[in-house]
Amino acid sequence: VAEAKENGYIVINLDSPVDQYYINKIEEKNEQIVCRRIDADTLDQLIDKGITLESLRTAEEEKQVNELFQSIVETNYTVNTIVGTEKESPIIITEGEFDRRFREMYAQQAAMFQTEGAGKTYQVKINVNHPAIGQLIKETDQEKGKEKATQLLDLALLSKNLLKGEKMASFVKRSIQILTQS
Repeated sequence: VAEAKENGYIVINLDSPVDQYYINKIEEKNEQIVCRRIDADTLDQLIDKGITLESLRTAEEEKQVNELFQSIVETNYTVNTIVGTEKESPIIITEGEFDRRFREMYAQQAAMFQTEGAGKTYQVKINVNHPAIGQLIKETDQEKGKEKATQLLDLALLSKNLLKGEKMASFVKRSIQILTQS
């Protein structure tokens, strides 16, 4: 939210169960208004400003990074490489706007009828222009590369409050090891 405000976006906190229906009604009545959740995509993709950034990586390097992260993510995550700025996070985890709205409406109805909810799917977006991703590409030791990629992914999951249980314990242990290495 703070990053969005810094970039000039108007941020409105809508956290009531009826807000979703209100937003749908506003968008239905006025085609010029589009409401998006701040975490539905990367900031530069929320509103198309017509600016295209150039990748600092080759197509082969992007493919290598994509395959590395594909090998460590869970099945309910899809991996994509994006071209962001060096200041943006190396990994951004998003949930599609349509998927989230559908799931939230379904969850409200499922609560009324006491049925099971729909599963969540997330997009893992890897900013190929970030220096940390550049270091991953240069890493010659495959095991170290995978460990660094896992650490970056876990940081992104932690930022979205998606790192829990055993994975959180593993992340903490690995972080302590990294900090105590000389």
